[in-house]
Amino acid sequence: MLTRPRTFGALDTATNDAEAETVIGAHAAELQEQVAASDAALENQGSQQFLEQQLKAQRIPTDVTQEIKRAEKAVTDACD
Repeated sequence: MLTRPRTFGALDTATNDAEAETVIGAHAAELQEQVAASDAALENQGSQQFLEQQLKAQRIPTDVTQEIKRAEKAVTDACD
């Protein structure tokens, strides 16, 4: 596993484009492995709520419901 300082060091010591490409390829492969491991960990959580989020059922208060109905009626009347 190449860490950033080791990657930079390896790039600094590369004497040609092929060596630099090899270092970059190794670093890219490492990043892809990390992404794959993270994806696998998320998939293995199964039905666990993401970040412990839960849907809460909420009731719309009566006064808000009445305001919505009044607004609907006002729009209907204005459009007729």
